[in-house]
Amino acid sequence: MANITYIFTKNRKSNYLNNTIQAKEFYYGLPFINSQSNNIEIIEFNEEVTFFTKFINIFDEILRRFISLPFYTSKLISKKNIEIIKNTDHLIIIPESSGLSILIILILFKRKYQINSSIFVMGLYSKKIRYQIFKKIHFIVIKLLIMNIDNVFFLGKGEYEKACNVHNQFSNKFHYFPFCIDTDFWKSKNFNIDNNKDIIFVGNDGNRDFELLVKIAERLVDFNFIFISKNQNLKSLNLENVHVVSGEWGSEDVSDLHLKNYYERAKLCILPLRQTSQPSGQSVALQSMALGIPVLISKTEGFWDKDNFIDNQNIIFCDNSLDSWERKIKDVYKESELLNKISMNARSTVRNNFNLNIFNEKLDSFLS
Repeated sequence: MANITYIFTKNRKSNYLNNTIQAKEFYYGLPFINSQSNNIEIIEFNEEVTFFTKFINIFDEILRRFISLPFYTSKLISKKNIEIIKNTDHLIIIPESSGLSILIILILFKRKYQINSSIFVMGLYSKKIRYQIFKKIHFIVIKLLIMNIDNVFFLGKGEYEKACNVHNQFSNKFHYFPFCIDTDFWKSKNFNIDNNKDIIFVGNDGNRDFELLVKIAERLVDFNFIFISKNQNLKSLNLENVHVVSGEWGSEDVSDLHLKNYYERAKLCILPLRQTSQPSGQSVALQSMALGIPVLISKTEGFWDKDNFIDNQNIIFCDNSLDSWERKIKDVYKESELLNKISMNARSTVRNNFNLNIFNEKLDSFLS
């Protein structure tokens, strides 16, 4: 029986303890590992403000500003968390903001307490560097993190390949670890794409191209859109053909079940993205595909898997110009035969290659 500790930013611990988990993908194997009779601890960011956290937060703010890396040490450093980590056999860290926030603990404790550690990164090698004068320090800090981690898991091939180029000396620690979804949850018995009319967009991260998204809706006034996001630009949007739902993953506004209901009204899911090596839009795309909703997505360097997804077969790629998006949406929306083909192929691709059983078995092989 192993002592396994997960470190998350937020929104998991209470659901796990209260047994209120719906879709399981954002728990990164936690329900599966628990079923294997291990001792589980969960650490999340603590929002409590004390004199100590205020003091540490000053250094966090300096590091975030000048080194352009997400340090939140003040939210994780506590006597209780330190004791938990000291007694851990396997430390599973999600994402890099959590890893950087306990970097000092990893440096001090890793060898002394024989802690095996794994981290899931989501853009570690894709951060926008605010001050180029600190670029060298930026990558030195990343190198320091990698040196103190046993396994670094990349959810997208693009970022995995970039990391291997930047820090080739650590490539033995780097692993492409495809994000998988709970296909038992993301399925529908009565879904029929021919009966649907809405075009749905879901997401909040900074790699979504919200400006382009708004222009698409303004241009396509004859189409009905559902935007599920907390982005401020969308909140203030006033278009008759757009229904905006304020929400993000883990919030009480839109549960997984609510999101599934919105998906099941959609004929098409659109994901305009900024050009980045980070795998943006991955979870939304896979959830949509599992339900049979065709996905129209920007073709970026960070697209997570260019081998299993083929344009106009199980997905639709688009260049990032407004004219291109307008033309693509108009063309595919009326092509019932094409949409049904993509719907069927997408569902099959996700269920065969991106289901949680694959993810859990791979994680178990590392923990073993």
